Amino acid sequence: MDDQSAKEAGAAINVVVQVDDEVSWVRTPVPGPKVVVIGNGPSLSKHLAAGDFDLLLDLQSAGLVETWSMNLIDLIYDRTLWRPSVWVWVEFLAYDVKKGNHLEFTKGYAKDAVKVHLAPGVERCIIEQRFERYMEPWLKRYPDSGPEWISRCEGLGHGRQHGNEFAPADWHLPVPCVYGGTMNTVLPLVFEAGHSDIAVIGCDLGIVAPDPGRDYNHFDSKYMTYTHGDYSLADETLRDVHRFARKNFEGAGRRIVNAGIGGVLDVYDRVPLKEFLDV
Repeated sequence: MDDQSAKEAGAAINVVVQVDDEVSWVRTPVPGPKVVVIGNGPSLSKHLAAGDFDLLLDLQSAGLVETWSMNLIDLIYDRTLWRPSVWVWVEFLAYDVKKGNHLEFTKGYAKDAVKVHLAPGVERCIIEQRFERYMEPWLKRYPDSGPEWISRCEGLGHGRQHGNEFAPADWHLPVPCVYGGTMNTVLPLVFEAGHSDIAVIGCDLGIVAPDPGRDYNHFDSKYMTYTHGDYSLADETLRDVHRFARKNFEGAGRRIVNAGIGGVLDVYDRVPLKEFLDV
């Protein structure tokens, strides 16, 4: 396919096409609500204490805000009536770092994911296709739950951490990248949806190795996912994820800021959440 044909094909399906080193963004911003992308860092406890989740619930109900969440965000559900607009699950999840039994936990979590996220019908659920086989028995009980299945670039050999020779230098949409974890899938999906005013919260960085029975990197000490590789590289890997996002959002004339409380993420401009939300 020549350059012009590739760009025309991209425009026809309203996605992103990369021709050689040139990236052509053909997805234009659409009118719509502000978006808050919620990471699962420990600062979410501060947002809870500040009443921010109650505020997000009210604004969502009024159609003024969308919230995008991921992975084990359901561990916060017993502390708030808020539920996300969109929930994304694309990674194996683990509760036992020492044993590393992430596969068995993921199989079990597939049942919980259906029960907590899909069955109530509250959220739009985007799930990696490879988990479908674990969810089939429970999806049959809720035939109308209808998750959206996606795939990521497992075959491209992209390194999982900063400094790896195969680490990507940018997004490669329309296929989300495995590099840097779930956030590097969620932010491109928000971009592809055409949203133009985005804040992140709960993206704290300051990643440390968890104790066998306690996770210091998430809002719940029982979260217990783990990093594949060197914990000393985790922060810089996550900075890459946010650098890619800032480059692409701002390059397309859109805004993305950090509205979190505390943390060491220094890629975006800081804006208090209530100021971002115009309340």
